Amino acid sequence: MRDSYIEMFQKFKITEDDFVAWGIEEIKTLMPASKVVQTNWNQLKNNIKSGKVWIRGYGRDKKNGKINKIQELYDKAKFNVHICLDRTNNERPKKLMKRIIKYKVSKTDTQNHKAIQNYRISHLWGYTKNIYLFENPWNIIYTPIVIDPLTGHETPESKLKMHLKDKIYNLIYQKYGCFIDEYNNILEKDKRIKNIIEICENHKGDRFYEEMKKQWTKLTKENILQG
Repeated sequence: MRDSYIEMFQKFKITEDDFVAWGIEEIKTLMPASKVVQTNWNQLKNNIKSGKVWIRGYGRDKKNGKINKIQELYDKAKFNVHICLDRTNNERPKKLMKRIIKYKVSKTDTQNHKAIQNYRISHLWGYTKNIYLFENPWNIIYTPIVIDPLTGHETPESKLKMHLKDKIYNLIYQKYGCFIDEYNNILEKDKRIKNIIEICENHKGDRFYEEMKKQWTKLTKENILQG
């Protein structure tokens, strides 16, 4: 089997460890400070209590016809929140990151931001129809574009991907572990979330409800970069 990453390592005489260590350092450099994350995480939770939040649609359908069905599910579960569809599937996360870090994807520096190119925004845990996770400041990272394919659930599992996943989780948990633990605790205790899961379980065999149930999976090292 020919693997392009292995071919690249051999060509440029670097090791897998070198590559992963460089990628982790790049991700770390573009991560927001914990204090800023705390403020924006609290704001998201307040919006969920009674406000407006955004989610990602299904696939590439920017006019997703299921938004009304998703809103209805949240309403039935007793969430008092208005759900909007992100028009590009990444607009809201990009705006969030622009607000909370000093970098932005651009060709030129500005007074407030240093320009970056060939980086891509990613959700650590997908579940982007979950209102707690799509606009979540500790669930979003920038990765160098050469590493980004390894952070997607579309990429097959490999030793390199598992190595990178392990290092990313350790980095994220070291800095944001208290927020991840808080979220997992919310999953266990919030009756509204239990309502969603129960509603979905009452529609077994329906792909929409099966997908919506998956949105409420506990966040662990095992399912990072797979949601």
